[in-house]
Amino acid sequence: MFARMKKSGKYQYLQLVENRKEAGKVRQQVIATVGRLDQLQEKGRVETLIRSLSRFSEQVLLILSGKSEVAADARAIGPVLVFERLWQESKIQSILKRLLAGRKFGFDVERAIFLTVLHRLMISGSDRFCDQWKRDYLVNGADDLQLHHFYRAMSFLGEELEDQSDALPFAPHRNKDLIEEKLFAANWNLFFELGLVFFDTTSIYFEGTGGQAIGQRGHSKDHRPDLKQMVVGVLIMDVLGRAGRFSEVYPESSDRTKPAPLKVKEVKHNGKRYIVCLNERQARKDAADRQAIIESLEDQLKKGATSLVGNKGYRKYLKVDKGSARIDKEKVEAEARFDGKWVLTTDTTLSAPAIALKYKELWQVERVFRDMKSMLETRPVYHQKDANIAGHVFCSFLALVLRKELEQRLTKAGHQFEWSDIKQDLKALKLIEMQEGGNRFMVRTQCKGHCGKILQSLKVALPPTIKALD
Repeated sequence: MFARMKKSGKYQYLQLVENRKEAGKVRQQVIATVGRLDQLQEKGRVETLIRSLSRFSEQVLLILSGKSEVAADARAIGPVLVFERLWQESKIQSILKRLLAGRKFGFDVERAIFLTVLHRLMISGSDRFCDQWKRDYLVNGADDLQLHHFYRAMSFLGEELEDQSDALPFAPHRNKDLIEEKLFAANWNLFFELGLVFFDTTSIYFEGTGGQAIGQRGHSKDHRPDLKQMVVGVLIMDVLGRAGRFSEVYPESSDRTKPAPLKVKEVKHNGKRYIVCLNERQARKDAADRQAIIESLEDQLKKGATSLVGNKGYRKYLKVDKGSARIDKEKVEAEARFDGKWVLTTDTTLSAPAIALKYKELWQVERVFRDMKSMLETRPVYHQKDANIAGHVFCSFLALVLRKELEQRLTKAGHQFEWSDIKQDLKALKLIEMQEGGNRFMVRTQCKGHCGKILQSLKVALPPTIKALD
């Protein structure tokens, strides 16, 4: 039995309806028409009816009571629902369980690794903070995990194998390497049309002395030459599609989820081939940004030229002559010619649209590298054993795998969401455990923002709104 609204003319009516099975088919039968909805809402009769019916349901009565003595504990479930599904479907969970079979650790190592990876996804930081962070998330099998369990799980991932026949010249073969190999084997069919491979590195510094062999002093990108660091490399395979996908250039659209507009033309000069690309949406933004600077510059000039010396954004539009400054209109006009444009040169035989789109793919790969570096910068690193350090970094790699898989699923479903919005909306989905006397209930909060679309893209079902616990 359920309630529904029935429109009749210009009014809507609230009805109670029951599903009945007749001759093998489900039919709906109206039990009662409560009244015209606008009149019921105006007089508050809907709320009165709900409270009256709540006497026959302890769950609803508990929610409506609002009693201060009701104990409640809320924990986030959105990130767990999403990344637990990807953890399973990417085969990471099954690979870990097979590798752990027969090992007696006294705690669930797979759960400790998953929780560490989830921690990397939601907030970068040291493993020692994961133990405190987990109390706000509802992860099956993780309540009894303690800090030393996370350290032992990292040690397992970085544990050296007895058989070192497959070891690289610069590093021993570890459990984490077995997992990587098995992950590749489980997804090798994706690489039938492998065309490009990209490799990039980043560095991570240690708060302490580093490991026994991992960690040396050298040039620090983070301006910390006083600390030891390690270099981490990531190989990314760009799976190319069929040539037919390059037959068109993206048109302009008001839909921001679609690719940015792109126009191209080919120019040959001194025997070289140039591809001129134009993004008209970006051109308008460039023009608007420059105009805002010019208007601000005009106001600043009234205060005197000395106030503009230290501002690089202003200086490029200024013409200084004998202590006086004015806006250089020639520079402004010259820069306007390049709004939204970039030029590519190539020795390939690809068409102009194909070259432009390949360049955009390369830009996407570079964005992957930026994301990778952000996620791999899991500082501070306090581990002092090579095995723990290797496991610590490997968990960041697994987090990157799950994040990229989520983004691919969302793209396939036609969605493009900012990573910060994804995290915020998923964290807002919570389960609240409530207890009054001897009764315990679990209440789920509403989906907010992109949460519903994310769950739908992964075909993840929501828990019931209210559930009585034993």
